[in-house]
Amino acid sequence: MERRLLCETTLQGLRPAGTGGGRVIETWEQLDQYLRRDLGDDAADLLAEPVMGSNTRISWLGPADAPAAAFRSLDETARADLLARLQETVAQIRDRADRLSAAGSGPAHALGDALAKALKLPPPVEDQLFSVGGRPVLVNWGIELEGPPPEREPLAEFLRAIPPPVVPPAVEAPPVEPPPPPPPVEPAAIVEEQPVPPPVHALPPRETVPVLVVQSMGWGWLWLLLLPLLALIFYLLLAGCALRPWLPGYCPVPVSAATQQEDLLAELAQLEQRLAQAPRCAPEEPALPPPAAPQDPASPAPAPPSQAQDEEFDRRMEAAGATEGDLTITLIWDTPSDLDLYVVCPDGTEIHFRRKTACGGQLDVDANVRDPVPNPVENVYFADGAWQPGNYAVRVANAKRRGRSTDQFEVRVKKGADVQIYQGTVNDQQVVDVTVVTMP
Repeated sequence: MERRLLCETTLQGLRPAGTGGGRVIETWEQLDQYLRRDLGDDAADLLAEPVMGSNTRISWLGPADAPAAAFRSLDETARADLLARLQETVAQIRDRADRLSAAGSGPAHALGDALAKALKLPPPVEDQLFSVGGRPVLVNWGIELEGPPPEREPLAEFLRAIPPPVVPPAVEAPPVEPPPPPPPVEPAAIVEEQPVPPPVHALPPRETVPVLVVQSMGWGWLWLLLLPLLALIFYLLLAGCALRPWLPGYCPVPVSAATQQEDLLAELAQLEQRLAQAPRCAPEEPALPPPAAPQDPASPAPAPPSQAQDEEFDRRMEAAGATEGDLTITLIWDTPSDLDLYVVCPDGTEIHFRRKTACGGQLDVDANVRDPVPNPVENVYFADGAWQPGNYAVRVANAKRRGRSTDQFEVRVKKGADVQIYQGTVNDQQVVDVTVVTMP
């Protein structure tokens, strides 16, 4: 599904809600698939897609099939309609979370706990609510204020404070006057009926008709006719499959229902395993400060690139139309995941897919945003003489995993005649530091 940016937030003063040893926002993909399959698109679209960035920043993406607007920018009529849909959707998700949590332990209970904690929001709720084509979409879900938890959840209090819809009073119809009575009708003159004289001719004599007299034999023989009819009615009433396994035509439970149950249990087990393997809830590390020197003397320098590696970078750059400069930083990988190249300038600004130009550098190739390509590449170059002197931090982020859980990558840093190639791996929603380059 194509998505668009709704807003960007920061975790300053906030903390993500935890579940199963991980953070709820990290299970968005599983929650989206489950809600879209069991409760429909409106329930799944309620939770905006979180994309983790650097410096505790989160980008929230919503559906791109309709215009988006913040709740506070809507008029009164649009607000009332949006709040009505929000109440209905939240009630459906809460009901499903309660039913799954009542399962005791296991994957179903873990999924119910994740759904319940996804409805936690920091106040004010009005700032976390958006309208996309009249559908409610929440950002900052699964996140709460630092410190002790509030006595009442902000979202529940917000929905409880919504006034009920105003029903206009019924308009009484004016009384209808009965129609005037009809005028009296004068009785007509009564005409005496004259007797009809009998015919003159004589009637023929009547014939005697024999009558067959049947003596009553009682009602007992009728039960013999009703017994087969009652047996047929009894058989038809027991036509349900589960009520007559001992009768002909018994139909067992469809295989498709059992298969669907097994698939659901397998998916819940996968979700539980993902929650167990997710990183523990801990404060995010601060941004990487610019080092005083390009390389730590104690750390070994990367091995010089082979000719085959260098030619592969050149081939992908030429196919994508990438540009080289005094400083060229290129990222390649071989999976359909959406990896992103980040370059932090000496003045602290960043070059990435949302800000493609800064401090004399430009991101001119961005791959696998929506449709994956066979040989993805991303490239940032600094034109001749346009760079700033100082340290440039190079990072790689996994914005959207497709397929495997860990993606391998290579980064080539080309500074004049000096060429270095770095290799690494990055997990889903993770940002890794690659190297620091000093110019000049």
